[in-house]
Amino acid sequence: MASETNENEKATAAFFRLYEPVHANLNHFVKAMMHNSDDAKDIISDTVLTAADNFGKLRNQQAFLGFLFGIASRLIKRHYRKNKQTTELLKSEHDTLHSAENAPGSIDAAILRQALEELPPEQREAVVLFELMGFSLNEIVEIQQSSLSAVKSRVARGREKLRKLLTDKESATKSRKK
Repeated sequence: MASETNENEKATAAFFRLYEPVHANLNHFVKAMMHNSDDAKDIISDTVLTAADNFGKLRNQQAFLGFLFGIASRLIKRHYRKNKQTTELLKSEHDTLHSAENAPGSIDAAILRQALEELPPEQREAVVLFELMGFSLNEIVEIQQSSLSAVKSRVARGREKLRKLLTDKESATKSRKK
């Protein structure tokens, strides 16, 4: 009994030793993927709980990042499948909250957030992971449980669509100022 408790404590300590350095990245990723900050907090909590519960199944601790972000990705997808009918309402609420931000750079960040939300979910996830979070393509393959060519395609198409969306928004802003 005492040795089982000791093993659980060791596993918990090992989990948090691996989790601590990637905590901020997980927060940024989930918040970039979610429309609502309360839902993002729930997803982060559920991700940590699920990862901690299943940590013993992880054979190679080198794969922890893919393990953790894969769980977050699946929870985000499940959330959107369950809440498909309320997605537009949440997007509207999200846009309203973020349009009121007035800090320097917040307008650019809001424009980027808005453009990212127009991408299909798998493209958005791939672009956020690659461009904003700095994950390698191979790490994204693990997280999205997909092929390398599919991930490369998602990143390339996502970049191109973002470029077009941001260019269109910039053109619209300039024409309104004239």
